Amino acid sequence: MSITSSSARKVRKGATLPATCNPGDIFGKTSGGNEGLYFCVTANTWTGPFSEGDGTGTVTSLSASGGTETTTGSVITTTGTIRGVETVDARTSTTESLLDATRGKLVTFGNAGATAVSIAQAGTAGNFASGWYVDVKVVGAGTVTITPATSTIDGAATLVLTQGKTARIHSDGTNYVTGLQGSLSASGASYLVYTALLTQTGTDAPVATVLENTLGGTVVWARVGAGVYTATLASAFPANKVFMPNLVVAASDVDMIMGLLSRTNDNQLVLSAQAFGSGGVDSVLNTTAVEIRVYP
Repeated sequence: MSITSSSARKVRKGATLPATCNPGDIFGKTSGGNEGLYFCVTANTWTGPFSEGDGTGTVTSLSASGGTETTTGSVITTTGTIRGVETVDARTSTTESLLDATRGKLVTFGNAGATAVSIAQAGTAGNFASGWYVDVKVVGAGTVTITPATSTIDGAATLVLTQGKTARIHSDGTNYVTGLQGSLSASGASYLVYTALLTQTGTDAPVATVLENTLGGTVVWARVGAGVYTATLASAFPANKVFMPNLVVAASDVDMIMGLLSRTNDNQLVLSAQAFGSGGVDSVLNTTAVEIRVYP
């Protein structure tokens, strides 16, 4: 039996592409360079070569999210570039959720109170799949507790982060593990630090030239009496976590004046400039260095 229809597909092979072809014809080029399969798209026009599994097509709508973006910020319809990106997702409430769409973001928690954060079970309904990750950072004074449904984090039911702590949370498709945990201290130390030079005159409040501050807020200085000054920042100074070296702030022929830092409560520290035998003394802080360390 022979096929005589002019539209019948021809499947041939050889070293040289035929000069003529009908749409639908296939030719396997076996030698001479550019070997592979060729497809006749229109009369006398070959397209190829293709390898097994190759195909043709045109991208008409390509968007990016979850750790990538287009350089134009809009959908790519013809040509464009995709690049890695990590956007900041600032959270300020005491109840928050990490969603599948949070993938590839840096989530900051900035509430002064304790914050409860929920996250669904890893791998649930195809979400939070293996390879999913999110970075978290505690910038507020409140402790952040991250609790997954069913899954564990580092084998535990929760992940607890205090002010100044960061972590990257990864999904393995069943549970979560953390990596890149650390502190926000600019010095790379394990504690938060406030370092400043204090100057005080007459009955004025001390003026601080801040050299470094990773406490997450502005320390406010005030004068409350002769030689007595307070440093205030809400919830920044938890009990048994604050280290404050005492200072020699001035010396004269008669007196040695000491600067004594002490903790009043979670919100406040007190600096006392005391002269031996004379009590509190003003106007002795002159670019005097003070350092406050807060440990996790």
